[in-house]
Amino acid sequence: MGCFFSKKSRRKSPKKDSALTDGDGSATGNDLPETNNTALGSDSNQEAPKQYSWDKREKVRRCIITRFCALGCTTQFIMLHNFTQIESSTGMKFGCYQYYYPELAFHFKDAGLSIFNNNWSNIHDFTPVSGETNWSLLPEDAVVLEYMPLPDPESEFKSVRISTEASRSIVPMTKGGRRTESEESCLFVFFAGDYTTANARKLIDEATTQGFVLIQTKEVSMRPEDVNRVFQNNAESLTEWITKGSVVALELNGDGVVEACRSIANEVFNGTKLFVSESKNTSSRDVDNFFNFADMQMGL
Repeated sequence: MGCFFSKKSRRKSPKKDSALTDGDGSATGNDLPETNNTALGSDSNQEAPKQYSWDKREKVRRCIITRFCALGCTTQFIMLHNFTQIESSTGMKFGCYQYYYPELAFHFKDAGLSIFNNNWSNIHDFTPVSGETNWSLLPEDAVVLEYMPLPDPESEFKSVRISTEASRSIVPMTKGGRRTESEESCLFVFFAGDYTTANARKLIDEATTQGFVLIQTKEVSMRPEDVNRVFQNNAESLTEWITKGSVVALELNGDGVVEACRSIANEVFNGTKLFVSESKNTSSRDVDNFFNFADMQMGL
């Protein structure tokens, strides 16, 4: 989780400043220099904080993070993997995390994060203003490098082999909360196995090649009672499959997506433990049942 707030929001009030003293305890708030509270006095023996390359850029902050809280920020471009909370902030623009470097998959694993629990467009604004918009989603065709430049050639990160190509991103690119062009969606669930992640990626490739859109993904654990509630009439045949680990679910959207997904399941994943919506008449219910359950599991 990350928290990000403007320097103004960290400024101490006069009452709090007056409580600060120097070595002999005689200083008042008016005796303190009007600088950021991390500044060093002129007679300090400490070294000044290191100035990184990004400190020298224009004062429009950009960051990539998994879970984000913003207070008192303006004009931020943020690539996210998890949900966001903002307060007293304006001009915020959010996009789906799409970054790659060779060690990133291991970093996700070491941090205990699933690449499929991607809630980037789940934004909660604690201080909405009537008639105004404090935040928005980046356009679907946004070029990452226009918002997230690569590290400066002279920075300490110059040797990191970064790619912003969506096809190489560790986190699957999802449409998120943007409006869909079709009313037909399909739920596709992979149960735990040796190749669950690889199978999910293969499905995404197959479906997007056919023109369908990935809306959202989740990876969660399920109990027998959860299976009964989510899958209802199909629960009996699926209950034994949840004992080996978490499930990975994907929502795909587009006219004819249910029929296409069932065809992919038969031709590409024959013998794999999975669930696919049976028809477009029940697919919306399947999607709602699973992802409502997953959101409750994750506390969203």
